[in-house]
Amino acid sequence: MKVLHVAAAMDPELGEMCHAVSAVVHNLLGRGIHNEVVSLDDCDAEFLHGSKIIIHALGKGKNPWAYNKRLVPWLVTNLNYFDLVIVHGLWSYFGYAVRRAMALLEREDSNGSYPKLLVMPHGMLRSEYTHKWVNVINSVKNNLYWKYIERKLTDIADGILFISEEERILASFPLKGYNPKREFVVGFGVDPPPAFTSDMNELLRLKCPALGNNSYLLFIGNIAEVHGLDLLVKAYIDSLLKLKTEKRLSGIMGLMPKLLISGGGMDTPYGRFLLETVVQNSLTEDIIFIGQLSGQAKWGAIYGCEGFIMPSHKEYFGIEVAEALSCGKPVLISEKVLIWREIYENGACYVAQDDMAGITELLEFWRQASYKQKQALSDYALLAYKKSFTPEYATSRLLRAIKGTFQEPVPRTDNK
Repeated sequence: MKVLHVAAAMDPELGEMCHAVSAVVHNLLGRGIHNEVVSLDDCDAEFLHGSKIIIHALGKGKNPWAYNKRLVPWLVTNLNYFDLVIVHGLWSYFGYAVRRAMALLEREDSNGSYPKLLVMPHGMLRSEYTHKWVNVINSVKNNLYWKYIERKLTDIADGILFISEEERILASFPLKGYNPKREFVVGFGVDPPPAFTSDMNELLRLKCPALGNNSYLLFIGNIAEVHGLDLLVKAYIDSLLKLKTEKRLSGIMGLMPKLLISGGGMDTPYGRFLLETVVQNSLTEDIIFIGQLSGQAKWGAIYGCEGFIMPSHKEYFGIEVAEALSCGKPVLISEKVLIWREIYENGACYVAQDDMAGITELLEFWRQASYKQKQALSDYALLAYKKSFTPEYATSRLLRAIKGTFQEPVPRTDNK
């Protein structure tokens, strides 16, 4: 079988979306499936050299829609060489281009054989905004775009692929007329971690001597407002100061682990604001910003933490969350991390809302949890990874979905 993946970009420097598409393609390699990708990357991009994936980079798109005049002609010429097309993402020109190309092929040869079509929205069938007027403006704009362009793509698709049950559920709410032929929850796989070595711990301590031998909660991700770090820092400060005012300073390290925050972006206004907040409260020894961690030092941080915390306002998958699970670490997450249901069903996380009260609840739960509770969560964390987040698990479900695409759709019985 030959599969063509259509994506806005494959450059790994552009974030989690590109990693997700790459993971899907890599999981299909060696499974009797020939994969190729057409993307709107720079034709001379360095990451293309030595890639194991065949990538047809047509050049960057223009304007916010990412328009590229080369895409439709390329698709018209090449679509019939493939058995299946998977469109990754929505709300950009490339999805419209696929529908346009398939319509042109059908017009030229109404009896022709066309590839099956799957759409993997990667969390883009939901929308969340924080400012009231931004919400109104974007709601009108998105609904018009949905009605006249994007809905037509999901209507002709043979199925929609989701990485989690929560993503599938949320796809039902914001947009009218969403009624796909099929829905598949295929999951997402993360490679198992390297085995723990003492070198990992030593590298972490060399990079962060202020950590010492103290216990800590860990966050890894971009230092950005979408991750709710301002609320996490404030909730942590409030909890710690509350303990101090209750005159429980002695033994405080056992009551509140340190907070270790790793990620790029500390040189941004948001990053500087977080640091200033910590400095003003004289808590630089309790809330530690360590910068970007990678390699052995990153795994040392994950293996060494008590738990992993991700209080995001919007998190499509959260690769770092799955990596923490793979190391047997419990996770404290907001309900906006779309894989929370799969983790919660396995008893490996504590979930709360992505507001001040919810994030405070996460910290208070962890502070008051017994050793036995924490150990049980650790055991369940590894179980959750093995059951729901290995590459083998995601690949088997994706292959099942692809097979199902070539079968007659089952009539829908719900009210979507």
